[in-house]
Amino acid sequence: MTDERKTFILDQPAYRIEPHEVARQLGTNFEKGLSKQEAKRRHGVVGDNALEGGEGVSIWRVLVRQVANALTLVSSCPPKSDATF
Repeated sequence: MTDERKTFILDQPAYRIEPHEVARQLGTNFEKGLSKQEAKRRHGVVGDNALEGGEGVSIWRVLVRQVANALTLVSSCPPKSDATF
């Protein structure tokens, strides 16, 4: 990790720090934000603000899991002994 990249690391997780302190540690403020020049410089250092990930979630996989879960619930319920046909 480059020294420049380290300037974007907080002392603690952001949720544990007051918002104004997060802004201070990251070298910005809520009123003005970053200048276009600074935003471009940081983008060059850090790269895109994107999650790294795999292929994503298949709709078919979600569907199969939902159906399998419903079948598991239905099959695990004992039949009522006083049921009449």
